Amino acid sequence: MQAVFLDRDGVINENIDKGYVTSWKEFKWLPGAIEGIRALNERGWLVFIITNQACVGKNILEREVLDDIHERMQRDLQRNQASISQIYVCPHRPEAHCACRKPRPGMLLQAAREHRLRLHDCYVVGDSLTDMITAKEVKSYSILVRSGLGQRDEQQVRSLELADHYCETVDEAVHHIIQKEEAVV
Repeated sequence: MQAVFLDRDGVINENIDKGYVTSWKEFKWLPGAIEGIRALNERGWLVFIITNQACVGKNILEREVLDDIHERMQRDLQRNQASISQIYVCPHRPEAHCACRKPRPGMLLQAAREHRLRLHDCYVVGDSLTDMITAKEVKSYSILVRSGLGQRDEQQVRSLELADHYCETVDEAVHHIIQKEEAVV
């Protein structure tokens, strides 16, 4: 069984002033994200979202509102014949030093336990330095997407040799995964 972990911020457009999507009205999928998720689903892959949401711990956003946004994401995907297997959220502030907040691997380890995954056979697609560190912690194949924070963090990710591959979009990352896997078969 294969799985792909996506950073939520890598699949939605968070180009807003306050830095957090705090309502469904502010939510917008990045181009190609839905199609990429559907392509993975069609091949029988599990797709997960792993996301740090300190806005909950900072009392900027109620957990119930965040859950509503995620439920609407799922319904939107279902209308497009796609789905996310599960969304894992770290609601803690960075100073909490919890085990689940990326770059710590807590959310990936939880998903691996709950879904019987071998993380070294999985992919992590993200747009930040912390996403790439998280992937390396569990020996998953890492893909930095240049959307979102990816352009900002790319130089540091490259200098630390944290990403296994670089792409412009989530859709491009999915095509890379599919080609890589089909080459193995």
